[in-house]
Amino acid sequence: MTEQEQISEEAMKELEAGASSLKVSDELTIRIKEMHKWYGSFHVLKNVNLNVYRGERIVICGHPGRANQP
Repeated sequence: MTEQEQISEEAMKELEAGASSLKVSDELTIRIKEMHKWYGSFHVLKNVNLNVYRGERIVICGHPGRANQP
């Protein structure tokens, strides 16, 4: 096992241990309902629905720099 693989394996174990201690409640903190987003004539988000509860972690990602293009 290379040093990089060993570091990655240790980091993954730490992430898994931390994730098991997260507490997600029933309290809704963010609600998005039927959201649409347009850039000019380009319909980028279509009918997006999302609920996020207190303690929950989410990631929203896309192509770097795409939002800056017309």
